[in-house]
Amino acid sequence: MAAFACRPGGGSEPGAGWALAAGAARAGHDVTLVTQPRNRALITAAISADPTLSGLHPHFVGLPARVMGLWDRLLGLRGLQLYYLAWQLPLLAKARKLHGVQPFDVAHHATLTNDWIPSGLAYAGIPAFVWGPLGGSEKVPPACRRYLGPRGRVTESWRPIATGWLRAWASRVARQRVDLLVAQNEDEARRLRRCTRPVVVSPNVFLDPSWVPVERETTACPPAGQHHRAVSIGRLVAWKGIHLALQAMRHEQLADWDLHIYGRGPERRRVGAEIRRWGLEDRVFLHEPVSRPEIKKVMQEADALLYPSMRDAASWVVGEALSVGCPVVCLDVGGPPLLVRSRGTSVPTEGDVPGNLARALAATVHTDRHVTRWGDELVPGLLQEWYEHARHHDLDSVGEPGPMPSRR
Repeated sequence: MAAFACRPGGGSEPGAGWALAAGAARAGHDVTLVTQPRNRALITAAISADPTLSGLHPHFVGLPARVMGLWDRLLGLRGLQLYYLAWQLPLLAKARKLHGVQPFDVAHHATLTNDWIPSGLAYAGIPAFVWGPLGGSEKVPPACRRYLGPRGRVTESWRPIATGWLRAWASRVARQRVDLLVAQNEDEARRLRRCTRPVVVSPNVFLDPSWVPVERETTACPPAGQHHRAVSIGRLVAWKGIHLALQAMRHEQLADWDLHIYGRGPERRRVGAEIRRWGLEDRVFLHEPVSRPEIKKVMQEADALLYPSMRDAASWVVGEALSVGCPVVCLDVGGPPLLVRSRGTSVPTEGDVPGNLARALAATVHTDRHVTRWGDELVPGLLQEWYEHARHHDLDSVGEPGPMPSRR
């Protein structure tokens, strides 16, 4: 298993990488994990502390953790993707060497989820190959582009040009060398099906048991006149839709709502300026990012999560909110609608999009809070299905459209 991002107790892709690696071991497989050295100490400690992970054998390939930390600070996300592209070569060399010593039955490239960077694992000569969950082909809906701002529109226009040639290469690799493609959402699945390989849909949101909330009773609607509290959590980049959230807060339906924004990114200064320009200082509050335990507390205390991302492949934030009983309002695009289908609202991306968000958020006060958990206990069975298909090409054994969450 190749998991470039892999961190016990982590969120987002590092958490998904660890959940898949640990889940494969708990399913009874003998798992050789190839990952970068950044989280060596955490991974080693987690394996030592859990007898169910005795079949998980990590190999650390890449730049030392300190160098990677400096790389991230200087180059950011784009630098990480550049390094991930280069990392495919040492991954291939390590996989070939290990396969030559003791042959593998299945190769699984788990993270990163980029569908436009070909996997070095595909060339290792392993008989069966699973790639995913994948995302990346999601696009900002036309009606939402006006809310990106100048910087965001330039970035979104340049994105398909910068990644197009790599995506074409990755598609050729998929057609020739992949036995099962796993898409994070239906938008991604439609593109992957053009590779003429079997495709299943499964978001990569696998929360560990630490995210199980403290029991709380179902809440009734707050008394009339009481302010409601929405939260928005994530990187402050244009396509995450934070400017849409601010536009929604200007609507009359949300006059009795506050919005607390947690995040950092290139749009932070513009967000602060818009809060002041539209006179929202008494209802919209901009916070620095906080730890995962603190985010959990924030979500439990909020009346709703406002998550108007315009092209997310999936979203751990949405899964985390649902898992503590926090209603979610998102756009009907990409991965979040698949997560909220059991508890939440996805709104149309046509017409008055801020108005759609405002009306949906206001309506959440009439919704009882129920926990819908996207837990990592689903992973062993899910992987068993994927690997059986990859080895025997029995697509009937693989469920669509992915794991349903457990409910409480």
